[in-house]
Order: sequence, then structure tokens, then C-alpha cells
Amino acid sequence: MTSHSHAGLPLHTLDSNRPSGSNNIIKKPIAIAKPQKNWIPTSVLADIFGIDEGDIDMWPGTSAYCRYVELSFVAIMDPKFDAAWSKVGRSRPLKLAECWEWVATVAKAMPLQLTDGSISEVWQDLSARSAASTSTTSDSPAGNLILFATLLWTTMVFTPFIPSDLDASTAQLQARRQDGTVHTLKDDSFERPLPTTFRQLRRIMGAKRWQHLIGEDEKDELTPTSLFPSSLDYGSLSDICDVSIKWSDDLCSHLSLDPITRQLSIFRFPSFCAMSCNIKDDHTPLITKSLEMLYGVDMETSNETMVDRPQPHREILMSYRLLFGQSRRSRVLVKQELEALQKIRPDTFDPLLTTVCTRHLDHTLRGLPDYIWPRTCVDRKKGSLREFQEYNTSYDFPMFGQRLAKLQEFCLRQQPNKLRDFWRDRRHPLQWYTFWVVTIIGGVTVVLSILQLLVGIAQLIVAIQLPNDCRD
Repeated sequence: MTSHSHAGLPLHTLDSNRPSGSNNIIKKPIAIAKPQKNWIPTSVLADIFGIDEGDIDMWPGTSAYCRYVELSFVAIMDPKFDAAWSKVGRSRPLKLAECWEWVATVAKAMPLQLTDGSISEVWQDLSARSAASTSTTSDSPAGNLILFATLLWTTMVFTPFIPSDLDASTAQLQARRQDGTVHTLKDDSFERPLPTTFRQLRRIMGAKRWQHLIGEDEKDELTPTSLFPSSLDYGSLSDICDVSIKWSDDLCSHLSLDPITRQLSIFRFPSFCAMSCNIKDDHTPLITKSLEMLYGVDMETSNETMVDRPQPHREILMSYRLLFGQSRRSRVLVKQELEALQKIRPDTFDPLLTTVCTRHLDHTLRGLPDYIWPRTCVDRKKGSLREFQEYNTSYDFPMFGQRLAKLQEFCLRQQPNKLRDFWRDRRHPLQWYTFWVVTIIGGVTVVLSILQLLVGIAQLIVAIQLPNDCRD
């Protein structure tokens, strides 16, 4: 993949040579110009993720992430937001690529305010810094919504919802749940500290049974549990539990199961996670701060509990291997799912998803940087991924372990009801081998007994039909 860095040049200048056609996604007067193929705002991404620009080029799904952010920006390119943009001395973006200049501003401003600041305070600060602002007041519900949506799209923590009939003067914080429904936060959410808002969102986004955060149960106590790939692989989930995949755009929905529709949400941007795993030690970027708010932990001081700054992203990457990569049946099934996803969303499809989900543990996977995997899943001598037949929620998945444990519990409660399902049910390997050994040996024994019985009957019939003199 070819990537271009344009550090030092304004993004609106870079976009001046792009094709100017329109797109059917939105109506005029908003004109959407399709970005140049593989164009990546490298310097902006380096600020967002806190990594070196050279580390961005190595991940094949970077352009998919960029395109996702650009397409998301369509919602706030409506003329109804003109007044809000003017409060920070900006004009409304007219092209998708122009969003990156604003994203760069947010990436630099937000980490300084995220400890206890609110959306409203950050917006007021940005408005006060703008010499071009013509507003006499910094209060702007629409501006708060622009800032909130930008934060969520770039960090991919939640999926914001901006209705087409939005009244910009009374805009509220809204987020889309896993099942497609929309939740509206309280009117004062813009004024609340961001960590409070994030944790409130976190607890309401999933179904009740699955909303508890990783590492906590209903009693807020750690409950270490063994996780077995044979009980969690997608082959078992699909064949025995009738579970299907719903590809998710946000981290909070990852591994969340809707018990009614039996849809398992899977985050679909592994390159985003990979870029988040190589943060420079002297940086606390927007991605890290958003996770600290979401999980309520200090990622810099939690090493004693196996929770460091990239841990959630590492666990997401490892969960692909746990659910899909360690079973041949699962690899076949997920390959079909990914082919369908690529046809539906070709511009935002992450090729790394195919690599981590559909490949056996081969030289390609072992060649990936070891820093993208949980530390307990790395072969220290070889510096590469290693896989097990048993994982632990406390050591291997301290952040997502509780959700995996609930998924495993759900899977183990289901029983096969067809002979084909019995053959495919590998959740208990020892029981599976025992069952089929007994079945095969028992079947052979029954067949031999029947043959022996038939031979005896044949002998009896022959004996009856023989003449009496032959018997003598």
C-alpha cells in the first residue's frame, strides 16, 4: 500500500487537486469529493495515536479507517451547523478530506481537557482560542455535538447518532445501541465531566446481561475463569448456538451478544487496534485518554494487573484468534462472512481482518509485531504470537475476559439436536472423542452381532431343508 505524508501543508490545499464529482450519499449543497486512492493524513494520525508516522504505513487497514471517519463527517457537513463552525473560526467543511484539519485540532486539544473537563468546556476553550470567532457567546449545543461526534468517530469508542431532522439549537448527545436503537443522554450531559459521560454510555449501550464491563461482574468483583477455544470458536457458536456476526464500528460493542437476535458484535477495524498498540512512552494521545475514561483506570499505572495502555486493543486482536483463527471450521465460516462484508463495504474494509481471522498460525501471523498481542500470548524467545488451548480471564483478557466468559457460558448451555451437530460439536474434545469412539465401537459390535445372528439363522434354515437321509 502506498501512503503519502503531507506534513506542513494545509489539508484544504492538498485536496484542491482531487476530483470534484458528487456522491449520492448526501444531497447538495454538500459536495463530496472522493479522496485519492490510498491517501492517508499521516501526520494527523500520528497525533491521534501517539505513534511515529513511519509506523502508520505498515498497517493495510489505515485507509479504511480514514475513509470511515470521512464518511461519518457527512452528518455534520449540513448547512444547519454553519453557525456552530463559525464559533471556532471555521467554515463548514465542503469536502470529506477537509475534516482532517478539524480532527487534528481536536486531537491536540482534547487530551489536555479529558481528565475532568466537559464537552462544553472544551468547545468554549476552542472558541476562545479562535481569533476569527464572531460569536458573542461560546455556548453552542450544535458545537458541542460536533465536538462529541468527532471525538467518538476518531477514537471509535461509541457510535454517535445525528438525526437528519436535528434542531441545531437544541442538539443532544445521542448514541446508537448494538440493536440499532438510539439512546439520548440527559440534557446536562454536555456539562458533565467526560469520564462520567463515557461511563454512563458504557453501561447503557448493550443488553442488560452483557453490559457489565470486562473485568467486573454484578458485584464488581474479579472472577477469574478459564476460557477454552473449543467452547468459543465461531464454528461452535454458529453450528450449535445459531449465533451470527454483526460487524461493529465501535469498541464498546465488541464481543457483545444480543440474546434475542443471537448476533455477536465484532469490531471490524483491527488495523485501528494495531496502530493503538505502539504508543510512544512520552505520549498520552487521544486514543489513550478515551480508554482511560471508558474503563475508569489509569493505563499508565496499572501494569501490576496486566493492564497497560494498549491492553484493550491487544485483547481485541487476540479475540479474533480465539474466536476464528484456532479452528479450521471457524476459519472457513468467517472467510465467507468477510467476503460478504467486503462486497458491502469495499471502501472501509480492513484487509488485516482477513489475516488475523482466516489464517492458521503460520509465518505471516508470526511475522506481525509482537507488541500487538497481549504479553501473556507472546513467545519471548521467538518474539511472536503463541496460542493455547486454554486462556485465563485475569491474565490473558483482563479487560474483555468477563464478556468472553459470559459468551462461553451461553455457548455451553446449548445442546445439539441433529446428528450433524453432534459431529461438529467440539466444545468438549474429550467427550467428543469418547462419544464417537463408543459410537463407532458400539456400532461395529452391533453390526457384527447382527451378522452373527444372520449366519445362525441361515445355518438353521439350511439344516431344516436338508433331507432326512442326509441328516443321518
